[in-house]
Amino acid sequence: MAILLFLFAKTSLIVVLCAVALYALLIHPVWNFWWIEKRRVRQFFFTGLLFIGCLLIGYKAWPTNEQEQPQIVQSQPSPPVSATPLSVLLTPSPSQQASPCANVYEPFRQACKRFKDRLGNPSKDAEGFAQLYHAEHEKATVILISDKKPVYLLDKRKGNRLVILDDPHVGSNAFWWNDAEVRRKFKEKRLGAPPRGLSFPFGPIAKGWFNNPEDWAWIGWKQSHCMYEDDTARVQDFEHGVIIGSVRETAESGDGQVGRILVLLTDDNVLKWDFEPYDTKPRCDVPRPSNDKEIR
Repeated sequence: MAILLFLFAKTSLIVVLCAVALYALLIHPVWNFWWIEKRRVRQFFFTGLLFIGCLLIGYKAWPTNEQEQPQIVQSQPSPPVSATPLSVLLTPSPSQQASPCANVYEPFRQACKRFKDRLGNPSKDAEGFAQLYHAEHEKATVILISDKKPVYLLDKRKGNRLVILDDPHVGSNAFWWNDAEVRRKFKEKRLGAPPRGLSFPFGPIAKGWFNNPEDWAWIGWKQSHCMYEDDTARVQDFEHGVIIGSVRETAESGDGQVGRILVLLTDDNVLKWDFEPYDTKPRCDVPRPSNDKEIR
């Protein structure tokens, strides 16, 4: 019973009731205890002693003023919740936003993901082209897309650093596709001749070299060349570069080479290129020379 005084809330009423209950429960066993019941004096003495004990317990358990008063717990105001603008709720997170490479021509996606921070977003869809001329010269690789792009020169002396020149545009002057006429033109201007095993430049490259040798002669004589005409290759423009493919790593004809995706980067005027492997083996045939001659 004394333990209950510490379990329940301590009010004066609870303490009185517990003390009375404790006395009432113990008076009978004390009064009839075998040694006490032999003498009436003992019965009155020990029941009086029990009464005093209950009074002491009640005194010790009597509540203070603070315990007597009910505790009022005031709820703390919740911090204000700022409203989230609807535009923020409707804006997808970066992980939910579509990747700029999601709508890129499928064979270009791996290259796009690898270089997306430098390429930027695509500026147009991938385009097919009727012809792509690919040549290996002594000091440069030449990439020319049929009248749609400038001429891309990959400088082998500087880790294939990209040099871009305007397309000289052969146009109606088809004699630039005639090796004999190119040889005659170079001899006429004393631009030299290739050693055994190498050849004169071809088509627009020959015209550019003839008209502006200071911009073109550094590429050296032609080692091999081929033309893509199967309509499987594409080109796609980006904010800071272009992806072309698939093309061969070298301009040799035949079926031995797997395809490559050519990534041309133009970051802060530092031009660079990279190849990404691709499964398709692109067809690239030796260009058909022309029999046209210059009209003089």
